[in-house]
Amino acid sequence: MGLQPRRRAEPTEGTAQPRRSGARVSGDPESGSAVCNFFAKGLCEKGKLCPLRHDRGEKMVVCKHWLRGLCKKGDQCNFLHQYDVTRMPECYFYSKFGDCNNKECPFLHVKPAFKTRDCPWYDQGFCKDGPLCKHRHVRKIMCANYFVGFCPEGPRCQFAQCCTKLYPRLFMCICAGLTGM
Repeated sequence: MGLQPRRRAEPTEGTAQPRRSGARVSGDPESGSAVCNFFAKGLCEKGKLCPLRHDRGEKMVVCKHWLRGLCKKGDQCNFLHQYDVTRMPECYFYSKFGDCNNKECPFLHVKPAFKTRDCPWYDQGFCKDGPLCKHRHVRKIMCANYFVGFCPEGPRCQFAQCCTKLYPRLFMCICAGLTGM
């Protein structure tokens, strides 16, 4: 009798089987793998083939219970179980009272003005911080009249009027491409 490979017991109905560490699926919320930072920035090109977890919404914030070692939900938790300074939840005391006495507080201290203020870099065309920026990013539609040279509405126009003064070469390249020059 030679050595034969072990057979796994077939799972019975209604019992949860633990997940094997090698069987991680990127879109699977039960996956214990790390979060894909490229996906969080909208840059992951691997899609479903990515071995890292692609999380949306609540999973983008670190679990405050997990930080203290008290999260009982484990893989079923709707929040991130990975320490990431950029994804920490807001400090309750700072958001509620405008002050936090803990000098080593790991939570985010976001000033209320930052939440409502538009990002000046995004408004000019590009923000290096992307989705992790502490300012608000508001998508605006470019004013077609301004784009081709003149907008009769001026500063009262509801559409974005930028880029020509900031990036004249880029503006000229775009215009040349539109007119077929």
